[in-house]
Amino acid sequence: MLLSVLEWHAVMMGQSSSTPSNIANLRAIVVDPSGAVIPNAEVTFKGEVTVMAKTAQEGSIQVRLPYGRFAVTIGRRGFETTDLIGFSVDTSKPPVLRVVLEVNLPRCVDYCGDQDMDVVPTVPSDLPSVIPTNIP
Repeated sequence: MLLSVLEWHAVMMGQSSSTPSNIANLRAIVVDPSGAVIPNAEVTFKGEVTVMAKTAQEGSIQVRLPYGRFAVTIGRRGFETTDLIGFSVDTSKPPVLRVVLEVNLPRCVDYCGDQDMDVVPTVPSDLPSVIPTNIP
């Protein structure tokens, strides 16, 4: 009963219970250079409002943003942070933002001491770790 009253009030006030016309449902997908999705990437939209979210396991988020311009920051440990200045949310843009984050490899060559290094996932190989030199 209360929900019906609220819906009636919204209709009477010229609003609908769906998304207002000045709000966009934006989807963002964060991937690496190979196209693999990046889960747990932090995405921040700063503008009229500030909205922060982390990507799910499929590398995406869905946020509601008012039309306007935003500074967008996307980052995750092990990747370069990307900043988009003046990102515009309006009706003329598709509601999907695709961001490619570059891998940020540690700067060590032989030994890095006790540095807190990010580990970049690798693909396991079935090649032997030692290649014999006495092959006939």
